Amino acid sequence: MSLAGTALLVPGALLTLSAPQLHSLLALFAGTALAGAGFGAVSQGALRLLLPPAAPGERAGTLAAYYVLSYLAMSVPAVLAGLLINLYGLRTAVSLYAATVVLLALTGLPRAVRPSRTA
Repeated sequence: MSLAGTALLVPGALLTLSAPQLHSLLALFAGTALAGAGFGAVSQGALRLLLPPAAPGERAGTLAAYYVLSYLAMSVPAVLAGLLINLYGLRTAVSLYAATVVLLALTGLPRAVRPSRTA
């Protein structure tokens, strides 16, 4: 599930990146839908990895920590994007933001594909 989600983030970010240059609302919506589906799949995959090993009494705390980190992971880039818009304009900010998402997804994709080693 995480692998498919990571793979969806790349075309989603690229479509979102192309939308302002193409003046295409369809590209914006399609890119947002793909990226949202990818993010949802990655989130579900992460929860499926985190929660089962946690003891029943630790699951609530684990889930709370996961959501705190998730909200930070979503809010900090949004604040940075707002700062970039003020400094460089919308097109440059969107380009930098999408390029960062693509680079991070492409960096994580080989690791997700590689079989895990258990000791």
